[in-house]
Amino acid sequence: MELPQEYWRQRTLFEIASEVDTPLALDDATLNRTFGHYARVLVDIDLSKHLFEEILVEREGYAFKLGIVYE
Repeated sequence: MELPQEYWRQRTLFEIASEVDTPLALDDATLNRTFGHYARVLVDIDLSKHLFEEILVEREGYAFKLGIVYE
């Protein structure tokens, strides 16, 4: 799923990424919003834990599932 632009603030992206594990940085294309609707966040992951394929992003009165791609 493409991530709506309203979620592209660093703080918001880190909050979403923290559902996977510890966010460390955004790549330049994400910071400059030059890569369409796909955000890339560097996340420090404990590989002994379950890797999520998607997470639920919630806000007041609305929620959507966001697919996770690991590189």
